Amino acid sequence: EIANLVGEKQKGEEVVAWMDDKLKAVEDKVKTLSDEERVRVLTIDGFLCTYGNGSSFDSIAQHAGVINLASEAGMEYWQQIDKEVIIEMNPDVLLLPSWSFEGFDAKKYTEDFKNDKSLAEVNAVKNNKVFNLPENHMTTVSQYIVLGVEDLAKAVYPELFK
Repeated sequence: EIANLVGEKQKGEEVVAWMDDKLKAVEDKVKTLSDEERVRVLTIDGFLCTYGNGSSFDSIAQHAGVINLASEAGMEYWQQIDKEVIIEMNPDVLLLPSWSFEGFDAKKYTEDFKNDKSLAEVNAVKNNKVFNLPENHMTTVSQYIVLGVEDLAKAVYPELFK
């Protein structure tokens, strides 16, 4: 639609085709996974908010072939949670911010999470499956969201992308 508005219909069609190709490439790899093989993921931002049903992250998770634990728990959009909920959900993978608009140190935030004794038995922490994916791919509402799908799928299913 934007391409039509700015008189660049052909370029818009190229972008949509690129997006479709990226999504299809990921889908072709993750569609072979059984329900038991699908990785259980929780994303947490700098305010201990997670993203449930109806969020752009939930769409990324669906396309990447992972289970979004916040959505599975019935959470909608953005909800603040506490560490007890993280422990209870026990995700296989935790996604933490790689950048902060507020200016906090994302690397330190991640290290603090990994070294938090209360989270030591969470599968993601215990198995070193705490990832920082590019924010410009994970939080965008542009064509680059398909790169977030690809980033997530490659992070949690590296064996499918060799």
